[in-house]
Amino acid sequence: MKSITYILFISYFLIGCKSESFEIENLNGNKIDALGHAGMGISNLYPSNSAESILNCLNLGATGSEVDVQMTSDGELVLFHNESLDGATNATGFVNSQTWDEIKHAEYDETPYSNYKLVRLSDFLENIDHPENYIFTLDIKLYTESGDYPNFFDQFTDAIVDLFDEFNLYNHVFIESQSTDFLSLLQSKANNIGLYYYPQTFEDGFNTAVAFNLKGISISTLSISKEQIDQAHEAGIFVTVWNTQSEDDNIEAIHKNPDMIQTDRVNHLVKLLTEHDLIN
Repeated sequence: MKSITYILFISYFLIGCKSESFEIENLNGNKIDALGHAGMGISNLYPSNSAESILNCLNLGATGSEVDVQMTSDGELVLFHNESLDGATNATGFVNSQTWDEIKHAEYDETPYSNYKLVRLSDFLENIDHPENYIFTLDIKLYTESGDYPNFFDQFTDAIVDLFDEFNLYNHVFIESQSTDFLSLLQSKANNIGLYYYPQTFEDGFNTAVAFNLKGISISTLSISKEQIDQAHEAGIFVTVWNTQSEDDNIEAIHKNPDMIQTDRVNHLVKLLTEHDLIN
């Protein structure tokens, strides 16, 4: 009886430890860019979009990171996700309603975070070694209390083009947005920036990417299948997937053959892709 139990245990252990097998065919050289979700992702020791979270992500070997970007009233680009500074920081109001000088000392104070400052994107790029070695996706957050969206979009796109010119970001930094108006305006000012549309459904994303001649789509992994990613690739459309919050999510996403994965489990994704020689 003991020997049977032992054999069953060993069999179960070997099955459980069976390594994954991946066959990647995509537009990214059959490799996948492993990006952190606003750094190390949600439920991490560091607040999302903080310098500490992003640097930790890069130090783990990630290809780069997605970050959330907003614009101050004086045209400075700041890494922050929420619509308002209230609750997450010791500051209040919209980022776009204040100058950088007015919020540059703001700190995250939402439990369990403290003593982590807001980050201006230009400062972050100036203070990392060889930023050109990393890929960043800028998720544009169009939060403003101003009703003058044409002027807001114009100022925001100008700030992005200025940043790309200053740091020569054209080959390794991409823009994603839910607004086709914003993407079209940016495209008219700098058609060599890689633009991704952020849709709710694959059909909307695919049709929009084709109609506006965009580089790709950025979509929840829950809203796209491997077959749909193959369809996008056949049309020359790159695909980034996100909402991978567990190790199983990472594995499932890899099997779909995307070009980039934005993950909340950075260490696992980097290790898995590295083991299979699939990471860029």
